[in-house]
Amino acid sequence: MLKTICHFLAALVANAKEFKREWRRYSGKSSNHAPIEGRWRGEWLSYQNGHHGKLECVLEPGKGGDLTAFFHATYWKFLRVSYHTIFHTQPAEDRVFLQGKEDLGSLAGGIYTYEGVISDSVFDCTYACKYDHGRFHLQKLN
Repeated sequence: MLKTICHFLAALVANAKEFKREWRRYSGKSSNHAPIEGRWRGEWLSYQNGHHGKLECVLEPGKGGDLTAFFHATYWKFLRVSYHTIFHTQPAEDRVFLQGKEDLGSLAGGIYTYEGVISDSVFDCTYACKYDHGRFHLQKLN
């Protein structure tokens, strides 16, 4: 019950301003020249408790080949959580492998770790934190 209350409180204090700004910035931009950069949409799923929801993401280039990911997730169909993280990338022949780690605060579960891959306009990633673990699956928009 305490974890549920913490996630609820985290959603109440989450600031979506940064995500919305990035989402609008990539609206209408063609992604033909940038197969990774831009807007993504899909769903997250918790393996811990079966919870799931809508997930949107904006990926943009960062320093040294890193990617900055701006996420906006729906929890319990009405709570919204926004955050960003840095993914370290490892390009391969036809895909890009990603790893990241971000402290989302104790209310949201603390330090999250991520491992994923982007290939053929699909972004698959696993996540884990102190209280939860699961995956998300996103498709490239535009």
